Amino acid sequence: MVNFIRWKLLYKYFNRRWTIQLENGLRSFVYPFPDHDAGEVNIWTRNVDFYELQFVRSHLQSGDVVCDVGCNIGNRTLALADMVSGGILFDAGSKAIERAKENFTFNNLDSKFTFLHKAVGANAGRIYFTDLGGASTLNKIVNKGDAGLHCIEVELTTLNEEVRKLNLKPTFIKIDTEGYDLEVLKGATELIKCGHLRLIQLERLRNTSIESFEEFFNSLDWIMFALEKDRPTQNSCVLAQSQNLFAAPKEYFIRSIISNEDHA
Repeated sequence: MVNFIRWKLLYKYFNRRWTIQLENGLRSFVYPFPDHDAGEVNIWTRNVDFYELQFVRSHLQSGDVVCDVGCNIGNRTLALADMVSGGILFDAGSKAIERAKENFTFNNLDSKFTFLHKAVGANAGRIYFTDLGGASTLNKIVNKGDAGLHCIEVELTTLNEEVRKLNLKPTFIKIDTEGYDLEVLKGATELIKCGHLRLIQLERLRNTSIESFEEFFNSLDWIMFALEKDRPTQNSCVLAQSQNLFAAPKEYFIRSIISNEDHA
């Protein structure tokens, strides 16, 4: 409560940044408006996705490589950075990528990660992205003519292409693209089939059909699931209500996710 009041009264409205410490001891900057809530909640509480983060960490190994699509200021990957050897972070917002680089440099980790100011989807090309100022987490891919929205044109790439160019073998992918996650997955089909990936975390907005994700993963012999607090579940009601979803290869899901829970 003290930190909440200090942030509101002494930092947020005086254009001063705050430094937070993540669960793994690494640190990150929180900027005031117009960065929206990028990292703000960490000032007075644990990470908003605490259980998801701990679950991901339990399935990472030393030397792993991660992909973060829609990284914003990089906190989700920074919270894993003590466990992995490196990775690649994407965001269509230039300020978000700038902030992410700043946070990783602050922790002397920037040399291990690649930062790309690009949107990610099913095909390469150009796309329009909202510009709400700062590193707002509300920015998203839109149609050029959407009324009343200030947009910028950015390069659109695919995970298949960027991972191939960098010769990476990622084991974990996090996707948070404000409703564009399925398009990102479609552009990562080759990567998903390669056999290196163990886990994908994605965001499903309420206006996106869960059946479309299930159909995609079923076609690749992957299992989609959610967390009920800190336990994985395939319960259809939980899946339908969950914004954060996971997927894993069927064999890995049975051998290393469900079996671990059975012995917990």
